[in-house]
Amino acid sequence: MNVRLPQLADYGLVEKVGPAKNSGLYEITELGLLAVENREKYGEVEDFGQYLENATE
Repeated sequence: MNVRLPQLADYGLVEKVGPAKNSGLYEITELGLLAVENREKYGEVEDFGQYLENATE
């Protein structure tokens, strides 16, 4: 978890929240929710990140 959550944050799928910088609390972002809603497309499209970006436009 300590490795994966910062990676997800780098992709904009979650963001750190909480009273302290190192609190370890994360919240899913709108882009993260979109990724969850479209997870079945992950193996079907060539670039899932680009797919999500296009879906937000």
